[in-house]
Amino acid sequence: ILTIRSEDVNDMMNNPNHEARMAGSVNAPGLSKDPMSAVEGVFNLFVEDPDNVDTKLMKYGMKMLTDEGKEYYFEGHKIIRRHSVFNMWGDTSTLYISIYEGKNSSGKIIGQGILNIKPADFIKQITTIKAVNAENIGEAIKAESAFSAYFSKTLFYEYGGIFSPDEYYDKSKQRARRTL
Repeated sequence: ILTIRSEDVNDMMNNPNHEARMAGSVNAPGLSKDPMSAVEGVFNLFVEDPDNVDTKLMKYGMKMLTDEGKEYYFEGHKIIRRHSVFNMWGDTSTLYISIYEGKNSSGKIIGQGILNIKPADFIKQITTIKAVNAENIGEAIKAESAFSAYFSKTLFYEYGGIFSPDEYYDKSKQRARRTL
């Protein structure tokens, strides 16, 4: 159970790192009989993949601490490729993970795998999007709407094929195209 929290939703949407904090608890009986604390987590939404053209990543990284004092590091990513709408669910619901001994990804890999989210869990997640630091309900609705629009437009751009106009997505790419 993780909470992803951005203190500034506008910065998260506009900064190329699209970064937020992540904390919560993780059940992994193979690592600890009790839930582990997830701390110092970082989440990056729709960041450019430097190794693959027309690919974005949703990245997850966090320390996991056991009650016995053991530390593990969790690293994961979802691969968002610019292709058919029929690939959208698989891409956005598949998380490729690695677990390391110690406090970061320089430790020994002790596990790798793939986590998939079920549609019912995805629907539950959507209902948890909340603007908690808004000054009033109007500002909260505005922030939640802006984030939802950003998320939806990004997916539309990546998976909409010929129907996804570039101007919905990245103004810097538009400027570059106009100057060529």
